[in-house]
Amino acid sequence: MKRLITVILAIVFVVLCIFSIKQVMQFNQKAPKHVTLQKHEITGKMIQDEDVVSLDSSKEKFGQYLTKEINVVNIWASWCDPCKKETPELIQFNKNLPQNVKLIGLNVKDKAQQRKAFLNKYNPNYQMIIANEAFMEQYKINFVPTTLFVSKKGEVLGVYTGELTEEHLKTLIDSVKSKL
Repeated sequence: MKRLITVILAIVFVVLCIFSIKQVMQFNQKAPKHVTLQKHEITGKMIQDEDVVSLDSSKEKFGQYLTKEINVVNIWASWCDPCKKETPELIQFNKNLPQNVKLIGLNVKDKAQQRKAFLNKYNPNYQMIIANEAFMEQYKINFVPTTLFVSKKGEVLGVYTGELTEEHLKTLIDSVKSKL
């Protein structure tokens, strides 16, 4: 009798495992097709005069990096799993950028060693700069990844918090274009 109960429980367990795996696979295939810019306190603010640091430790103004009509500023950290997942998407996106768009990585909340290891692992093909904690606090950017869409003049046109894909970026840029 004990053996029969053990076999039945094992079968139920296996069926539940298979069902769970199937559900997860279906969920992952149903990635959101519609993304929108999100409301955020930084939207509409001018950030061109904010201090940033280059990878060679030079203190500079954010505005000198804002060279295109739309500057996509991806705020990331080396310990952030969604940041790790989206970096290959950003690299691919940067290979096919529209002429009026620039991609910039803005590293936050990292020590130099962790940042360097991340950059060595992923080898991003877009410009990287560093922001301090004060930038994050001042503009209430509490989560990474967060992506800012910034005009050449330094105005934040839109914000998206969360992991991005190449398709998401194209959709969001189209949305931002209507604000120019």
